[in-house]
Parts: sequence; structure tokens; C-alpha cells
Amino acid sequence: MKTDKVRPLFRVLAVIASIPGWLTVLLSFAEFIGGGDSSLGTWLTIISSLAFSIWLIVIGVTGKAPLLLKSLFNL
Repeated sequence: MKTDKVRPLFRVLAVIASIPGWLTVLLSFAEFIGGGDSSLGTWLTIISSLAFSIWLIVIGVTGKAPLLLKSLFNL
């Protein structure tokens, strides 16, 4: 997969945007551990939030974004 460098501003924004995802992961996992809801929806929330947050952190740390992201948002 071809990657291109991301502007520094977008690197910072990617890390900031990942924070709500991490909070969602923590809250959903706490709800699961606390004996609350353990449904498929809870697991989907945990997995999708975790995946998206990790993806944003990778963009923020490495400064590289997939070509599709670059073409969509003109990064």
C-alpha cells in the first residue's frame, strides 16, 4: 500500500481525534467488566473504537496516511 506524508497539523489532529475513541473503549470495557451489558453490540463498540483509535494513533505517530485517505481529504 502506498503511503504519503501527512502535514504536521493533521498528525496532531489525528492524535486528538483518537481520544474519544479511547474513552469509548474504556467505558464499554468497564461496563462489560462491571457485570453490565455483555451483548454483541458492546463487543462491536469495543473492537471498532479500538481499531479506529489505533489507526489514528499510527497516522499521528508515523506521519503516514494511506493513499485513499490522502485523496479523499487532500492531506
